[in-house]
Amino acid sequence: MVSVLLGLGAGFFLMSCRKLGEIIIAACGGFALGNLLTHSLMVSSQFLYWGIIIACVVAAVVVMFFLAKTLVIVTTSFIGAYSLVRGISLFAGGYPSEFTLQ
Repeated sequence: MVSVLLGLGAGFFLMSCRKLGEIIIAACGGFALGNLLTHSLMVSSQFLYWGIIIACVVAAVVVMFFLAKTLVIVTTSFIGAYSLVRGISLFAGGYPSEFTLQ
């Protein structure tokens, strides 16, 4: 119940500060994309891992300034799809975590 209230509170706060909310969503989407890339490419260097993550976050935030509405739609759908698949995989079992693929 507390997490629902915190989520609703954060949502209403970010609705009043729309540009800040768009930046946060873009940064989360960039982080998720960078994380997916580094694990898919099996990057073993910590320096390269964080370099790719930071580059994806910065790129997503820069692109957000030009394509705000489209990027909000894409990043929220990407994060939602990942969360749905990850949640199902936790209950179904047998699905490997992307963090242990290396």
